[in-house]
Formats: sequence, C-alpha cells, structure tokens
Amino acid sequence: MDKKTTENRRIVLAILMEADEGDKLSSLLKNSLDKVDYMDKQDKAFITRLTKGCIERRITLDYVIAQYAKTKKLKPVIRNILRMAIYQILFMDSVKDFAACSEAVNLAKERGLQGLSSFVNGVLRNIAREKDSIKWPDKTKSYQQYLSVYYSVPEWLVDYIVKLYGKDKAEAMFDAMDQESMVTIRVNEELPSSKIADLIMFIERSGTKVTKHPYSDYAYSLDDVGGVAGLPGFNEGLFTVQDISSQMVINIAGIEKGNLVLDMCAAPGGKTMHAALLAGDEGKVIARDISDDKISLIEDNADRLGINNVTCEVHDATKLDESMIEKCDVVICDAPCSGLGVMGRKADIRYNASLDGIKSLAQLQRSIIDNAVRYVKKGGILIYSTCTITKEENADNRAYILEKGMKAAGFDDKVSFLDEKARLMAADGELQLLPGQHDCDGFYISRYIKE
Repeated sequence: MDKKTTENRRIVLAILMEADEGDKLSSLLKNSLDKVDYMDKQDKAFITRLTKGCIERRITLDYVIAQYAKTKKLKPVIRNILRMAIYQILFMDSVKDFAACSEAVNLAKERGLQGLSSFVNGVLRNIAREKDSIKWPDKTKSYQQYLSVYYSVPEWLVDYIVKLYGKDKAEAMFDAMDQESMVTIRVNEELPSSKIADLIMFIERSGTKVTKHPYSDYAYSLDDVGGVAGLPGFNEGLFTVQDISSQMVINIAGIEKGNLVLDMCAAPGGKTMHAALLAGDEGKVIARDISDDKISLIEDNADRLGINNVTCEVHDATKLDESMIEKCDVVICDAPCSGLGVMGRKADIRYNASLDGIKSLAQLQRSIIDNAVRYVKKGGILIYSTCTITKEENADNRAYILEKGMKAAGFDDKVSFLDEKARLMAADGELQLLPGQHDCDGFYISRYIKE
C-alpha cells in the first residue's frame, strides 16, 4: 500500500480516538494539519473530509456496524477503524473498496490487534459487497428513526425539528446539511469592479472554483480550496472569509457613515470588519468578546484588512457597561447559541446539543439582550441574530425583545432575492433562513428600532 495513504488514515484514526475523549474536533483537526504542513492540498482535503465524515455520520456508521459485526463489544480503536473504512465505502467514490478494507486491516495490525484483523477484513468485505442493499429503517413505519439513521441526527433532535418545521422541511434541511459545505468570502466592497474581476481570475488560476453567490454583490463561494490563507489577495486584505448569512446581518443592519456600532460578541470579526467598512473613517466600531484569545482573532483580521476604525475590548456581554447606555447607533447582538444551523459545517454540534442546553442558552442570550437593548440610542437599531434554528433561541427571544419596548423594524427591501414567505417575514422584522430552503446555513436575523 502507498505509504502516504496509510499515513493519512493513521492521522485520521488518531484524531478520532482523541475526539472520543471529548476533545473539540475543530481544534484537533487544525492542530493535526498544522503538524503536517508539508502535505499537499489533496492529502489535507482527504484527512479533513474523512475525519469530519466519520464524526458527522457516526449514527449511520454505527448502525451499519451493528448490522454486520453482530457484537456490541468492540474495542474503541476497532470501532473507529471500521467507521473510517465504512465511510470510505459508502460515501467516498474516489476510494476503491478494496483499498478501504486493506488499509483498515493495516491499521488494526499497526495498533497491535493482529488477532482482530481478520474480523475487520470480513466485516468490511461483506459491507462492500452489499453496500447497495443495506437495510435501513422503514421510512413508512418509523419516519423519525429513518431520518436519524440515514442522516445521522440524534432521534431527539429529529423529533424536535420535525415538530417545529414539518417532515418535508426537516428532511430537506438534513439533506442540505449532508452536502459538502463551500467556503464563502466577502470581497472588499471598496475595490473597483476591474480589480474584483482580476482577483477572481487569480483565485481560479490557483485551482479553486469560484461561484458568485446570489445573495450579495460581494459574496463568492469557493470550492476545492485547500487553505484560504494561501489564496491570492488574502494577505493583501482584498477579501475575508464570511458566510453569506453573516454578511446578510450587516447588510440588513443599515449601518451608515459616521455611525457608532457596537458588536457585542464579535469574534472572529467577520461582521465587525464588514460593519467598519460601512461606518467609514468617520464612524467607529467597538468589537467586544469574552477573552484575550477571541480579541486577538478580531485584531488579526483588522490588521490584515487594514481597518483602522475598530476598537477591540475584552468584555463579558452579560455584564452591563453603564458608559455605553443609549450611546450606539447600531448594536449587533450575534449571540452565543446552539449552532444547529451550521451542523453541516461543524460535524460534532449535533452530538453536543440537548434540549436542556438549548433552554440554558436561551437564558444566557436574554441576559445579553437585556444589555443590548439599553445600549441602543433613541432612533437606533438593534440586530439580534443566531446561527441556529430553534424556537427558544430565536422567535421566543424576539418576543422578549419586543416586551423590552423595542419596535420591530422591517427589512424586506434588503432581501428581495429571497422567496415570498421569507420577504414577508423580513417585512415584519425577522428572518429564519433554513438549509434546503435557502442557499445558506441555518440562520436567524431580527431587526428592531428604539423609538
């Protein structure tokens, strides 16, 4: 076997074993890739996809293992080796089935489990032969179980989303989250059109596919990108990574030149930089977050983009700053949330969420909202947003904000490209974006004015 392909799988197995101990996947993956910076883009992409795929598809993979292994007593390392191989067999057309099986056997032997290598080989070869006829839960008899297994979403979460949005929207959402997520960038809006065209051309020449996003004049989706920091124009600050949903938050805010803007939970700073551009040199953006590490991310972004009208401060958003009461033209309250709208990007979110956790986050959000409302000056704007899809964190908190005396402020003119139902919501001052229905992550945006 190719030593390189064996090393790639060895790295993935090590990450999965650490993830089983509760370590955060994103940091594990980043640290592992940093250690093998010498690898080419294709190898890093393979490691990333296989790692995330095994985490994201854990329920599906374990269901298949149970069908063929006929035992619940599997060593953790053997279970992860099987997960890796089954993911390649079922979801990675670029990998030959025999290669996935053989490399799994090699990994078992490397881990000193020669006695189990024949078991691994037998299970995987049976799955490879029957991969097109695996018996999934009966969709007509147990719809929720089918969705849970087929899309690898915990059953409690399937039940929650089906009850909230209905079967059709729920399945469309899960299916969309299963698709490979693209990276979205925002090109500097002050660049002349000719310079933007040159930038896109140079990025495409580097081997990255670039697609204009329909929701913004300055948003582009990138496919087949190994690392954004290595792309032409990144170090020069010609563009920044910012999901389209995040871009919409600032587009909807209505920031004007000279405004004082407070971004309460700002890291890593995508919305802050966007707001700073709109506020101009005569305006100011105060970007706050809870730790020095988070603030450093914002400062790094500002330095790279050459933005000078941003002040970064460590501040706990749940603590009232009396010096800011009724001082701000615009307050951006993009609150910490369950993140269920970005399950497709963050593979382990679905397993870390819980109903109790959602309710607890909703209470945390309200403690931040209490302060956000007080910071807005008369005639000023409050934007409340989350990257989730739950009622408790979104619609219920909107009702709470309205009870605080804020008035809903529509923004339908800012979302003319969306479907009619979304425009009607926006006219009423809120918008729930859903994967499978809209061309973006799951995201909630609401807008208010202080009269």
